[in-house]
Order: sequence, then C-alpha cells, then structure tokens
Amino acid sequence: MRLDKPQYRYLTERECWRLLGFDDNDFELMLNVFPTRKGCRNATLYALAGNSIVVDVLEAIFKVIINEDYGTDFVANEIGQLELVC
Repeated sequence: MRLDKPQYRYLTERECWRLLGFDDNDFELMLNVFPTRKGCRNATLYALAGNSIVVDVLEAIFKVIINEDYGTDFVANEIGQLELVC
C-alpha cells in the first residue's frame, strides 16, 4: 500500500443501517422494498438511514430525563407539539 495516496471507501448501505442500531432483518425488509441494482449504490437506503436516530441513544436520553427527574411534565404548545416542562 502506498502512503502518498490516501485511500478510502464508502460505507455500504448495510453498514449505515447497522451503525444506527438496525439489525440485518430490518435492512433486508427495506432492501426488498427498495431493491439495489448490481454495482450501484442505493440512495434511498442511504437516505432512510440518514433520517434516523440511533435507538439506543434515544432510549438513553429518555432514561436520563425520567430517572434524573429533569421534568416529566409534557405540555402541548400552540401548534400541538409536546414540550418538556422542567
């Protein structure tokens, strides 16, 4: 390997989904809905992964909010979105 020419590779769609906490079964279900052509990247699967949040991180955030008693009162604002009242 030459050191004067940096090399990199793109993450595969499956790797992106795994990083976000999805398992391979979830990925396979979406692959059936949005099939990939051989030798091409699937922009839809990348976009779906990019519009997600890591489930484990979201669960950890809620555990801190609930267990540390930062506030557990949720109130709807003028447009109907829930707000956490501390």
